[in-house]
Amino acid sequence: MKKFRIMALVMAAVLLLAAVPMAALADTPTIKYVKTGTGGSVNMRYGAGTNYAIITTVPYGTGVTVYSTVNGWSQVGYSGYSGTGWIMSRYLVSSKPSKGSTKGSTADTLTNSIFNNFKDVNAYTTVKPSTPGNFVNMRWAPSKASSVQAKYYEGKQLLVLKENKTWCQVYDAENNRCGFIMKILLDR
Repeated sequence: MKKFRIMALVMAAVLLLAAVPMAALADTPTIKYVKTGTGGSVNMRYGAGTNYAIITTVPYGTGVTVYSTVNGWSQVGYSGYSGTGWIMSRYLVSSKPSKGSTKGSTADTLTNSIFNNFKDVNAYTTVKPSTPGNFVNMRWAPSKASSVQAKYYEGKQLLVLKENKTWCQVYDAENNRCGFIMKILLDR
């Protein structure tokens, strides 16, 4: 009789999980931490974009609850603010970072200066390496001196968020990764 009850509970749990849409499971809140290259704070904004007003700043190393991610931006909540706001996903990591330098400007100020010559695009493109069958580097910032975040092979589809004469800011929805690739290495 005891085995029957346990089996019935297991079956009920399986049926409940099967009834939950996969999208609901994908939007389960997770904890991430603010990490910037400068060790500075990141601005939390009212919407998913640098054109939205700043709500507050979130200090380096602070844990935030991520509720959803859209085009390189994450909707987050944190203890320093009673509501939710948006932070660029590139500044969120899974493990709490070690103490960073407090020298320099905030990461969002750096981001705003990077985007001075960029225009909005929001169009899909594919990776086109200069050598067929090779890869291109996605970098943290629009500079060859910037660290490489990922490598993408020919044909990979990415969303171009912004571009200037030389660089494109791209978003990889499959891996929730945002960075920069040289414009000549994309089929636009």
